[in-house]
Amino acid sequence: MYARSASYIVKPGLIQNCCRIVDDIARNLVAKQPGFIDHIILVSEAEPRLTTVMSLWQSREDAESFLRDWYPAIFLRLASLVDGRPEVEYFTCVSTRLGNNKLCENLSDKNNRSALDKTG
Repeated sequence: MYARSASYIVKPGLIQNCCRIVDDIARNLVAKQPGFIDHIILVSEAEPRLTTVMSLWQSREDAESFLRDWYPAIFLRLASLVDGRPEVEYFTCVSTRLGNNKLCENLSDKNNRSALDKTG
């Protein structure tokens, strides 16, 4: 499983509207994309305007296809609600209790050991 996070600073007073639009987009457009698993919308307790959307994908290729083919149009829909561009990060899942844990890479896989070793 592969995850992509996009963190936004939402304009004052628009957090509920922004989260509703993101959820609507995820349910009605993104959910139909190949490899899409689910999404999570998080709002920071420390900075209530900071919103992070995590999308979960079967593979990196699925996430990259979405980013290339759909994300620019989606960001245009959000642009009036957020300050600046999102901060985007990518993650490889190494463990989860979500649904079928076979979605994550095997911890004994050489590539994942290598990635984990780099983090200390």
